[in-house]
Amino acid sequence: MENLIFNEESHLYTYDGKRIPSVSNILLDEGFINAQWFTEEGRRRGTDVHATIKNHCLGAHCMLKESVVPYFSAFKNFQNDCDWKAEIIEEPMACDQYAGTADQFGTLNGHLSVLDIKSGVISRATGLQLSAYEKLYWIYKSKVNGTIKSNLNPLMKRFALQLTDTGRYILTEFKDRIDRFIWDSAVAIWWFKKNMRNGKQ
Repeated sequence: MENLIFNEESHLYTYDGKRIPSVSNILLDEGFINAQWFTEEGRRRGTDVHATIKNHCLGAHCMLKESVVPYFSAFKNFQNDCDWKAEIIEEPMACDQYAGTADQFGTLNGHLSVLDIKSGVISRATGLQLSAYEKLYWIYKSKVNGTIKSNLNPLMKRFALQLTDTGRYILTEFKDRIDRFIWDSAVAIWWFKKNMRNGKQ
């Protein structure tokens, strides 16, 4: 995406020369996610699982860590069961208010969808996270195709895919469209607080 710089090591985004928050930053800062449940073991597992799935979807060969095998098996079962076809895989995207990197956009049983892959638990905040990515997708597509889609476009479905250490998966669809308005409000509040701290309000 033009004008977007993503530092993968620090997980920081710069857009049009301005540092902007990530989707996760906003959800954490506004209290939608409780970071106390995050563990180093969970982070390492999530990183390994995501890297393996990304390489698989891109057709790249990779050595499987033993700890990743059941999660990877669960993902392949999901692919087969739901006819998942990835279109965009971990592509950083941004607007002037926030940035983020969705796990995958693609089609699920023929329906345009955004997919968040988790090797841990799914929270209610995931619906807001997916709404944020959905908005970024349409902005991204408008730049690529020269067309603009409404933020309320009803065609995209939102799913969280929970992979388990037993080789099974749980697919959760987030259907509540009020998530989009809650997300937009969270972004507005985040920027209001930042401007307050900087004496701009």
